[in-house]
Amino acid sequence: MPRLLLPLLSLLLLLTACTQAPVSFDYDQSAYLKTLKTYAISAPASVNGGFQSLDNNRIETALRSALAGRQMQEVPADKADFLVSYRVEADRQLDTSGVSFGFGVSGGGGGMGGIGVGASTGPKAKEVVEGKLVVDVIDPQKKQVVWSARANENLTDSMNSAKRDKLIGFLVTTMFEGFPPQ
Repeated sequence: MPRLLLPLLSLLLLLTACTQAPVSFDYDQSAYLKTLKTYAISAPASVNGGFQSLDNNRIETALRSALAGRQMQEVPADKADFLVSYRVEADRQLDTSGVSFGFGVSGGGGGMGGIGVGASTGPKAKEVVEGKLVVDVIDPQKKQVVWSARANENLTDSMNSAKRDKLIGFLVTTMFEGFPPQ
């Protein structure tokens, strides 16, 4: 049993090292973010005749919840210490999953080298467009991004409403766990 423990622990460490954090951050180290207390949400430009999309509503709800949990208060934009802007960027990926078929023939014997023939056909790769959530904190006086978080998990068209709600809530909460940076 102890002989199996070391390889299993090694595999676990390797898998842990390969996993990516659900979000990544960047911020302006010269910006004094610790004093921020009030915010306003700056929604992305609407494409639906002025109506919010379902995901925009989910994102804004999650933002309000995460920031309230940080003891921050929503105010009109002209009174805010910072603006929160968000967008869902298209993330194009190749999907090569599926079934592949193959066959092979090998011959030889009597100590002679073998002759081999093989063929394989895999599924055609197709482009899949997913959405990557990005949230920016903007200094309204300087009109500059001073903090940014990017999701490393994507929203997909195949997700149902409950999964989208859960993922967006998780990502936004995780983004703001360390906000403002110390």
